[in-house]
Amino acid sequence: MSIGHIPLKSITLKDLEALKTNKVPEDKVIEYKSQAQEKNKFLAGIVSFLNTDGGDLILGVKEEGGIPIELCGLSITNADDEINRLEQIIRNGVEPKIAGHEFHTINSSNGKPILILRLPSSWTKPHV
Repeated sequence: MSIGHIPLKSITLKDLEALKTNKVPEDKVIEYKSQAQEKNKFLAGIVSFLNTDGGDLILGVKEEGGIPIELCGLSITNADDEINRLEQIIRNGVEPKIAGHEFHTINSSNGKPILILRLPSSWTKPHV
């Protein structure tokens, strides 16, 4: 089970809760991060998805051993500002430039945002 088959804007908190309940592990098309990590690690994850089959990077989900254990949300004050910051990192840090990626925001049960970054498999591989 994954969420890759669900149109990005249709994904709900219930879908993310199902990932946790069903203990859906990270794999080549889904990755969980509790916070937006350091810039180079963030870019490495993106490039990995772009150079393979694409996938979903879900920020605001605590994992243990690759299994989601908590939908904690991000410790940020404004989801749009965070998306803009991440977009800038992607624009300035990935070569060749990419297109077709999308963000979607879902509020966790504690009100903190969870960001899903959906990345397509790229036609302009390899990316660095």
